[in-house]
Amino acid sequence: MPEKSSFVVVRKGREGRMVEIESDVLDICKQIKAIDSRLGVEYNELSAQFRIYELGRDGKRRTVMWVSELTADIPEHLRKLAIQDYVKEMDRRDAQADRDRSHRFHEQVGEIGERLLHAARKDLGVKNKIYVPGWVKS
Repeated sequence: MPEKSSFVVVRKGREGRMVEIESDVLDICKQIKAIDSRLGVEYNELSAQFRIYELGRDGKRRTVMWVSELTADIPEHLRKLAIQDYVKEMDRRDAQADRDRSHRFHEQVGEIGERLLHAARKDLGVKNKIYVPGWVKS
């Protein structure tokens, strides 16, 4: 996966002039255009970053990603993005993040929570009781 530019660097070039890049030494721009004709590459002179964009049906250019240099792995990354199911991938990552957060919470609070529950039950005088229905044979 190509190394994407940090938000701070991208924001620094906010007022910079964008220059359309049609070709480069490794023909990365042509490979990007071959993936989808709506894709293109621009260079921000102020932040010295490349912006890969998609030209929408409404004529607006929407950023796909920012990179500091055009490398040979960018077209392959864009091909993967084109075939990937975003919704499933986002749901999978969200579920994994929830599981990780829950695990960290239980690691941090687990033993303390059990002690607190035991102390609260003891202070309130709660006794463990179960109900056994009469029709259950012993």
